[in-house]
Amino acid sequence: MRSKLESKRFVAIVGTSGTGKSSLIRAGLLPSLAQESSAGGDPLWRLVTITPGNKPLIRLADAIAEAFAPSDGARRELFERTLSLIEESPLGLVQTLRALLPADQRLLILVDQFEEVFRFSDEAGRAGLEAYNRFVRVIIDSVRQRDVPIYALLTLRSDFIGDCVDFEGLPEAINDGHYLVPKMNQTEVRRAITGPVEFARGKISPRLVQHIIQNLSNNADQLPILQHALMRAWDYWNTNHVPGEPIDLKHFEAVGGLDKALSSHADEAYDELDEGQKKLTEQLFKYLTTKQGDNRGVRRPLTLRELSEIVQHPEAEILSCLLPFRKAGRTFILPGLEAEAQSFTTFDISHESLMRGWRRLQEWVEQEMESAEFFQRICTAALLYKQGAAALWRNPELQLATDWKARQNPTAGWAALYNPHLDAALEFVAESEHALREEYKWKRRRKAFMRAAIATFVVVVSILAGWALNQTRLAQAKTAETELKTLEAIEQRRIAENAKEQALDASERAESARLRAEEQAAIAEQQERIARQERSSAESSALRALKGEEQALAQKALADAKTREAEQQRQKADSARLESTRLRLVALGQNLAYEAVQVHQNAELSGLLAIEAYQLALENGGNLGDGTLYAAATKAMQELSPEVSSIVHEHQEEVLAMESTDNGLILMDRAGVMQRFTLPAFEPAASQYHDINPADINTAYVDPKGMKVAFGLNDYTIRLKVNSDAGTAAPFAGHQGLVRAVDFPHGPYALLSGGRDGRMIIWSSPQDFEVLDLESRVKVICSAASDNDPLVGCENGKVYRVNTADKSKTVFTEREGARVEAIAVSSGGSKVAVGYSDGIVQVLSGHGTPSKELAVPGSVVQVAFDENSDVLAVATAGRMLNLFALSNLTALPIAIRTERSVKMMAVDGERSDLYIYTNDGKVQRFPMRTERLIADLRSKISRNLSPDEWQTFLGEDLPYPYSQTSRL
Repeated sequence: MRSKLESKRFVAIVGTSGTGKSSLIRAGLLPSLAQESSAGGDPLWRLVTITPGNKPLIRLADAIAEAFAPSDGARRELFERTLSLIEESPLGLVQTLRALLPADQRLLILVDQFEEVFRFSDEAGRAGLEAYNRFVRVIIDSVRQRDVPIYALLTLRSDFIGDCVDFEGLPEAINDGHYLVPKMNQTEVRRAITGPVEFARGKISPRLVQHIIQNLSNNADQLPILQHALMRAWDYWNTNHVPGEPIDLKHFEAVGGLDKALSSHADEAYDELDEGQKKLTEQLFKYLTTKQGDNRGVRRPLTLRELSEIVQHPEAEILSCLLPFRKAGRTFILPGLEAEAQSFTTFDISHESLMRGWRRLQEWVEQEMESAEFFQRICTAALLYKQGAAALWRNPELQLATDWKARQNPTAGWAALYNPHLDAALEFVAESEHALREEYKWKRRRKAFMRAAIATFVVVVSILAGWALNQTRLAQAKTAETELKTLEAIEQRRIAENAKEQALDASERAESARLRAEEQAAIAEQQERIARQERSSAESSALRALKGEEQALAQKALADAKTREAEQQRQKADSARLESTRLRLVALGQNLAYEAVQVHQNAELSGLLAIEAYQLALENGGNLGDGTLYAAATKAMQELSPEVSSIVHEHQEEVLAMESTDNGLILMDRAGVMQRFTLPAFEPAASQYHDINPADINTAYVDPKGMKVAFGLNDYTIRLKVNSDAGTAAPFAGHQGLVRAVDFPHGPYALLSGGRDGRMIIWSSPQDFEVLDLESRVKVICSAASDNDPLVGCENGKVYRVNTADKSKTVFTEREGARVEAIAVSSGGSKVAVGYSDGIVQVLSGHGTPSKELAVPGSVVQVAFDENSDVLAVATAGRMLNLFALSNLTALPIAIRTERSVKMMAVDGERSDLYIYTNDGKVQRFPMRTERLIADLRSKISRNLSPDEWQTFLGEDLPYPYSQTSRL
């Protein structure tokens, strides 16, 4: 380690938490350096120690001022000058030290807990992230120059080593100079136990030493836990032993042993507080600790003023709560009581082992992370709602949000730890509650109105129908009476005519009967006049009856029209009722999926609820891509088949390229081996070895057919290998910086490449190429299937479409203030997705017409289309996979949290499976369709929900649909 520091000037001390990185430096290296003197007799080494925290540049400038300025005034002046210089240039520190550091002296910068750079940069905004990039650049550039002797030494937890790739130049520096702290063997552990006891002139029994060695676990905290348990045993032994008695098992077990010593000691401090202080202390510890996306516990240092603003309590109350944890012999919180606390004093957990060893703190942190994650979910929904990309929440999400708000009572200081959009989140929840109340009011008013309208309509129709029927009956009666009178008149006329004929006959036969005949004739004429009058009256009555019949028919037609209108209103009411029922069943399905996630220790019931939730969404037009449905099905499958893991492969070498082909999946690793795997079995099918020195390789790219491999080398050249060609083909030399993008075009060109030099090169051969200056570092090149003209994404936020025929370029799309991180083109070229560093994904047509902007948490890493399953997959630096439904981009995506950062992504379109490669070397597979997860669940469960289970989870108003419980 000492020789590396002398030769490289930069050494990273790497090891797991609790392996003694800081102790190795402070108790080993630094005392050794302190013994060296310069030619003038002064110390050869000047030491500056910092932890990055949330303001790394300010902390570095303050440490320099503290080390070199003798007075407060000079210290303030030096601090401001140093901060100004390092903010302007990475070599600003060199300019400051050129005048301060004597010629025969060296400066050593010790950056302890360097992993804070990754933790706080994840939480920072764009401006904050730039500050961390600047800090890393200052450290690296300062040790690389040789004008001023500046050396850097940093401690880094090994589980953060993969995060170094996010900072330019840092992986190369760590590769060039690092020291991995080895694990202690049994002899060294024995010395660590007995040495301090012997130094203090105490005794420890051999059986206790052997007991500790045998029971010492291999976890990350073995040394801090051992140190704490022995310290507690020593204190107990000092007051509870007889003369001559060594520290023995009884003393060790009395303080809790290895398993409980730390937790019991912390509980003792906690029990010294009253009930009010305990509640406040719980809040303080929640805010001083946090977890990364991969579930790593990390510290979150905060000043006393920041803690006061977050918990809304005076600083004096906070100090009284922290007092038991700062006492000598405990110091769970730093600084201890020996340091006077001011508003600007930074308080921190003394070691990560407390977070993993104190059971009470573990529970607090889990509660805090669950609350913070739900807050992040509300913020995302609120921002999407403002963009018009999502709707207000309804139950059950709204009820969960209301419960969370009442339980958490979030303050602005608390929210600033996780997401700056507290006001937008609370406004979103309030608007959702208001909208739900208004909807309930409207439904009640509408229901009352419909009842009154229907009742009124029924009464009116009944009256009209009765009146029309009565008029019809009256008209029919008058018609019958008129017809009867007409018949009587006709009969009378016939009689009169007969009488006239008889009279005429009688006058011819006898004169004596003439008078009687005339009399009869007069009577007959009179009868005829009466008959004519009756006939006329009958005809008038018939006309009046006909007119009444027409009026009755008109009334009947009006009644029929009213009946038809009532039927239409009934049909509309039925349609509205059906739509309301459909929406209720969709909501019931979502709630059922949520219930499935909440069920524990009953995998079969969880699976049945997930199946019923999906069936309700399927039958009622719900969103089959809903994240809750996916989560419910995934959780049930994991519990039913715990042997089945999403991890399908662990690669020993670092994978540089991953590509999905018609024949399976290809992995290209740093050792030069390209291996093919069959899908879905993921069994090795074939491998090819490309003879390239791994130390020379920077990046690698595989064409979609797996026939070609392009290696980007550290000397800025590209080596192209075709079909495992072992020859030494001429390098493609034309870039002036590292190659960062390669594409294999469909046309006549051999390669397309882009690099950090801002160049895009169109290669016909190693000797024949055209250079385009894009004025910004190239991040990705992706050929558009429709016209073969590639899309080139750059760090200035622009995507260019390059015409390979005339070597011209046009801006396809752009986003100011963000870097292009990933581009994907659909198989037919009709859709393009562009992911940016600010968490925005643009979805466009193949011609560049904007379709939709999607917001995801964290910088975009990869994007990919799967048109067979109608899905756009987006991976982010925040360890999240988001699956968006292409047919409904306004719906919330399926969100899948990954344990590690996603580096590469590929889609098996035939089976709609998504494969990811994470920075811990694992390949994981995730189904992109909930439908397949549900089919797998049905195959593993042999029954339906029982009637009792149905009534419990779906209620009594939804009839039980199964004739029997068994599915067989």
